[in-house]
Amino acid sequence: LGNLIPSQIEDRDRPVHVTIDREGRTIDSMTGEVLQLPSRVPTLKANLRVQKKEVIKQETPKSKLAKETVIEHPGLDASAVHFDARIGTHAASRNSRPLVFNKKGKYEEIANRQRAKAKLERLQQEISQIAKRTGIAVENQVTIIQPKKFFSELHVPDVEWWDYVIIQQNNYSTITPDANILPMLTGITRLIEHPIQLKPPFEANKPVLLPIHLTKHEQRKLRRQNRAEVLKEQQEKIRLGLMPPP
Repeated sequence: LGNLIPSQIEDRDRPVHVTIDREGRTIDSMTGEVLQLPSRVPTLKANLRVQKKEVIKQETPKSKLAKETVIEHPGLDASAVHFDARIGTHAASRNSRPLVFNKKGKYEEIANRQRAKAKLERLQQEISQIAKRTGIAVENQVTIIQPKKFFSELHVPDVEWWDYVIIQQNNYSTITPDANILPMLTGITRLIEHPIQLKPPFEANKPVLLPIHLTKHEQRKLRRQNRAEVLKEQQEKIRLGLMPPP
């Protein structure tokens, strides 16, 4: 126990004998001095955080300056043989690109062209199928001509593909008011081919209705309802004078 308990106790660790006078002050009974006891004032954690941030701000500049003085160019040795001073040490920066907006109606025009192209292809397929079934040979090949692939959908072509079949040129320079276009219209007549209307080889698939099996009670109820409807219809006709009374 002698080793665990110190023999001498410092003066600052010893308890002080105090007394309280009439005015409520704390006085040391040995020296008679007025003691200033530390008062605990409640504070918010927000204030403590602000104080902590201020302490960190005061300490960070010193550490940054120390790092900058020690490491001026990290990873580079100016005295090395392979060092090139012309190469900058700054990181590559990405240039900002401006926004590019499409003109109004651009995609609407493309969609309209695609719809017209799909409609034309569907019509040509129907015509070819009808011609195969009826056995009618098409004299002019205008109806089965496909549009040229080199025509782009983003701009208006110099000549339309249906006119290209007739004029056989990439522009309308030869088409003038005085030009003779009759040789170009060879094979085109005013006759209209009306294919014979044929019935389909089989009827369209109709929905199959499954028979409903009613119980005896449901059958009697259905018969009563039918008789009531017939009787009501007869009464209406008699009331309107369409039938003589029984």
